[in-house]
Amino acid sequence: MSRAGRKNDKDRKGCTQLKAAALLFILPAFCIPNAASQTRSDAGFSVAAHINAFVSDTAFRHAGISISLRDAESGILIAGHNEDMALSSASVMKLVTTAAALEIMGPDFRFATKVGYAGSLNRGDSLLNGNIIIKGGADPTILSEYFPDHNKDLIDRWADALYRAGIRKVSGSVVADAMIFDYHPSPGGWNWSDLGNYYGAGAHGICIFDNMFRIHFRTGREGERPVITAVEP
Repeated sequence: MSRAGRKNDKDRKGCTQLKAAALLFILPAFCIPNAASQTRSDAGFSVAAHINAFVSDTAFRHAGISISLRDAESGILIAGHNEDMALSSASVMKLVTTAAALEIMGPDFRFATKVGYAGSLNRGDSLLNGNIIIKGGADPTILSEYFPDHNKDLIDRWADALYRAGIRKVSGSVVADAMIFDYHPSPGGWNWSDLGNYYGAGAHGICIFDNMFRIHFRTGREGERPVITAVEP
């Protein structure tokens, strides 16, 4: 075998295997070695072997698996397994939404949450006869536990800005304006059983604490009412 042939054979053997976590399938582009020099049929055969090995795993004998690998330019199917099966999109859908966001909004996009007021400000006693308005911009990071170093002093900065504007007292309320989106926080096709989980929280015009509310409780004997021990936030 020539040196080039041995290298190509080594590349095939070292090709990254498909991995799955909760049926989230990841198929890296480098799973097709030397794609520029391979024909589509060669690449399809190589990937198909990995797919066959993956779906044959006894751990998935009761699972519904659908895999579709296509050429990004032509849309031609390279390899697949039950590629026409209708399944929930699962976490791999993040790739589509992230790509769409980068294409439409660009990599330099930043969410904006605005704070202002409606009414009249009496400069004499610094009283706002009206409401503080928080106009949401759908920022998902506000006081999020997944971004602990981002926006952690946001509430203090809002208060400082209102103070600098001369507001010391408010006769009205703090009004949250989340109308950048409509009322429906989640698509109709989402699984209802997912909505109570952290990954199923809907998208709102104002997101805070990851749109989650945790209740900690202690149960007793059968028929007794559970005791709530803590809530967060």
